[in-house]
Amino acid sequence: MKQPEILGPCRLLADLEPGSLGRRYRSMFDGQKAIVETTSIRGDGELFERSLRRIEVMTMVDHRHLVPILHAGIERDELFIVTPEPDMTADRCAPLGLDAREIIGQVARGLAHLHQNGAIHRDIQRRHIGMYDGVVKLGGFALSDIDGPGSTQGVGPIGGVLTMAPSIVRGEAATTGSDLYSLGATLHLLATGIAVHPERSESLATRVLRLATDEPTIDPLLPKPLDSLVRSMLAADGLDIDHACTGLIAELATTTPSHRPSTTGDTAP
Repeated sequence: MKQPEILGPCRLLADLEPGSLGRRYRSMFDGQKAIVETTSIRGDGELFERSLRRIEVMTMVDHRHLVPILHAGIERDELFIVTPEPDMTADRCAPLGLDAREIIGQVARGLAHLHQNGAIHRDIQRRHIGMYDGVVKLGGFALSDIDGPGSTQGVGPIGGVLTMAPSIVRGEAATTGSDLYSLGATLHLLATGIAVHPERSESLATRVLRLATDEPTIDPLLPKPLDSLVRSMLAADGLDIDHACTGLIAELATTTPSHRPSTTGDTAP
């Protein structure tokens, strides 16, 4: 580990796979397991601005189903952000009895709060949904943004390729509707193990471009109530919808549970 063993108030324990904004470490913070993510303040200016925006978004929202920010600071030319470490990610929740409907239902509550505070997530995917002491929370705010002047929403294809909204691929501004599309694509992936744009033997660049033109494919084995729900979520792409998750939360609460363990891997460009 090239990074110092201590960064601010955190003891760094092990390197993790790099994230969208820089290096990541397993850590301990205030007696609990945590993840420390760092961005060089002398490196890529865009990454540094995104890190600042991420902190801004996370500090303005506080919700049971959103991952909190525990600490942030600058030390040794590194901007660092500390968040709790999940017990497991969404595709490993089946042993606890949680099905895809329940997982996405809890995420929708957190996403509704995010949207109500004027923020867009932009990167909803399985690895950003975790279980924390029995509660499902949405994290992965590295690409999140606040709607309005100075936002960085229309920057092209970014995020998890398995759940990326076609409007994002086309370079359109992210909206509550594109978030809803990604949430629906994640629900389909969790329930069936298959992406709505199934993987082919092709380059990542070709696959991303194909997302902008190909119609999503719904697994015929998806239970009817979930089929209808997923289709309505995918149809929201590109729309700017007030209270986009309100009706979704109610529908998920009454939809028949269904979970089939997922075997497809997430890939982010």
